[in-house]
Amino acid sequence: MSKDKFLIIDGSSIFFRAFYALPLLMNKEGIYTNAVYGFINMVQNTVDEYDPEY
Repeated sequence: MSKDKFLIIDGSSIFFRAFYALPLLMNKEGIYTNAVYGFINMVQNTVDEYDPEY
């Protein structure tokens, strides 16, 4: 009997970590995008590593 994997993510923690860990990235309007980039990258890496069903 296999157990399904369920992934829960603390988004605020990852967002904070990504904002301060990565160099400042901006779009053409001058809005910082490093936190969004880092958040998506970290979540994608976690999903790839653990391969959750949910």
